[in-house]
Amino acid sequence: MRHVPWRAWPACLVLLVPGRVLASDTWTEVRSPHFTVATDASEKDARRVALQFERIRALLGGEFGWARLDPSRPVTILAVRDEKGMKALAPERWEQRGAEHLAGLFMATPCRNWVLVRLDLVEAIRDVGFRENPYRTVFHEYVHLVLHQNFKVLPVWLDEGLADFWGNTMIRDGRVDIGVPIPEHLLVLRSHTMLSVKQLLAVTRRSPEYTRHGAAGIFYAEAWALVHDLAFTKPAGRLNRFATALGQGKPAAVAAEECLGTPEALERELTEYVRRSAFYYHPRQLRLDVDEKAFTSRPLPVAESLTVRAAFHAANRRPVEAQALAGQALALDPQLAAAHEALAYAAWSFGDWKQTLREAELATALSGASDYGHYLHGLALWHEHALWRYGQDRASLDAVVACWRKATELNPDYAEAYSMLATAMASRGDPLESSLPLAVKAITLEPAELRYILNALRVGAQGGEAAAAREKAQQMLALATDAEDRRQIEALLRDISEPEERRAGAPARP
Repeated sequence: MRHVPWRAWPACLVLLVPGRVLASDTWTEVRSPHFTVATDASEKDARRVALQFERIRALLGGEFGWARLDPSRPVTILAVRDEKGMKALAPERWEQRGAEHLAGLFMATPCRNWVLVRLDLVEAIRDVGFRENPYRTVFHEYVHLVLHQNFKVLPVWLDEGLADFWGNTMIRDGRVDIGVPIPEHLLVLRSHTMLSVKQLLAVTRRSPEYTRHGAAGIFYAEAWALVHDLAFTKPAGRLNRFATALGQGKPAAVAAEECLGTPEALERELTEYVRRSAFYYHPRQLRLDVDEKAFTSRPLPVAESLTVRAAFHAANRRPVEAQALAGQALALDPQLAAAHEALAYAAWSFGDWKQTLREAELATALSGASDYGHYLHGLALWHEHALWRYGQDRASLDAVVACWRKATELNPDYAEAYSMLATAMASRGDPLESSLPLAVKAITLEPAELRYILNALRVGAQGGEAAAAREKAQQMLALATDAEDRRQIEALLRDISEPEERRAGAPARP
């Protein structure tokens, strides 16, 4: 599971103990065309949150008309009324001494993309007219989703800088403020030694400047400042030219010097920029095209509200809480497939593939099983029967293929399911012309995922194109700068260089 960085909104700290979620809690669900909101507050609150997210999506769609906006995993927003609700769903923030309270967080997980928003802080900030944006954390991560679906390669500074630039968008009725300055970033940059621009442009996701807590604050602030500078300072269009050059395959360092300027010139420009006393942003009178009449709402049955929270806990690696809530849900409604899916995911968190398989089988035997339920069922079979090894049985492989094919039928944009379906089909000896297009489909849906590219090469090698796969992998290795990327590519090269009968399809994370 990939955990994205969380940003916290400071508030006064108090000592609390984990709260107990009661089965009598009343929850409401609002569905907009692209988001689902579940809340323990009012329907009006849920509609307001859904509207904010539909508007940021519409804004990005208008600015980037070429972009694919919707991820392969659905976006579910849990909008809780207050601190008690936040603590029940994210207790780790209160278990860590000195941790800051949250207004919102985001998790991209295999089952869905989760957003958690605390409504009382949203309302307090809005009512007193502060310039802080209570949606900044989750808007930031939603921008990441859009970027990663549309760019194969994106330097870390640009990825994080754009996410902060667009994530701090202020949206009100009829008005949108784009590129609103972030005071805390400016404070960091003015009170700490900045990275050189050459260092900034070279940062990877495993660099200490990105991974160490204190250093990461400087990196995020400087990445935002450079994007803000390039967006508002002449000559205009530098960011667009840089993105185009990256899309054409130019190395990031070469593209930066050609399109943005030399590191030395950029450093002088950025140093002067962060010392300014005033900063531009784009205020627009803009009515975003969102049809609120298309939103639907319903009271959530208690079993379903328990299940959605159980699924969140499972995704957040809190299997004990997930099992407790899913168990309550099944006591109320034994035919609830989603509750079994949550239990399957929780069992996977323990590394218990037998229990994962049992719960996934129960889920997919019921009506209402999701694409993820079928995917997890196939993955449990894949692991439990060790189907990536030589000499696997055909019947089990056929069952896995059926599970993953069903997942893609339920969700035609499910990249992970396409990639693993291609692996299973290659493992049972299906023709390359039927398996490889599925692996390529996964890359098309999520071009930034290296593992999908490597899996397509592995499928090609299994289908008789080992020489071509090795040549492509060697080209990728020559261009790779990230140590972990190089490790994965080297592992693939070793794998596809072995004799045919020893090749292994790499099992995926659920």
